[in-house]
Amino acid sequence: MSDTGNGAPGVHEHYRHLRQHAPVFEQQGAWQVARYADVRQVLRDHETFSSAVAPPLPGAPPSMLFSDPPVHHRLRKLVSYAFKPSHIEAQHDLVEARCAELMASMCRHEEVGLTSRGSKAGSPWPAW
Repeated sequence: MSDTGNGAPGVHEHYRHLRQHAPVFEQQGAWQVARYADVRQVLRDHETFSSAVAPPLPGAPPSMLFSDPPVHHRLRKLVSYAFKPSHIEAQHDLVEARCAELMASMCRHEEVGLTSRGSKAGSPWPAW
């Protein structure tokens, strides 16, 4: 990746290169897919592009993220109510307030981890 001059890596150039030269490839056990049409095909071809990349741990429940149909469909059905438009809309005020809190923290130059363990940004988000 190249430097764009603003401190950010040249991510646009990187993905342009991938779309042109390596639109679908495997890297460290995960498929990298750079074009929309390819993404749609990958999501439909569970035999070639399986989500079951590792065996489940003994005694651990199945993971929706690492399961193929029919297990994935069964797990998705269990959580689908949380993603209904009415349920999402009901969380609007909570999400808006949390975002305002995070932005205020960033403006005060406080450290804000978005994905790290113990991140203030990742919680408390509702999971019901």
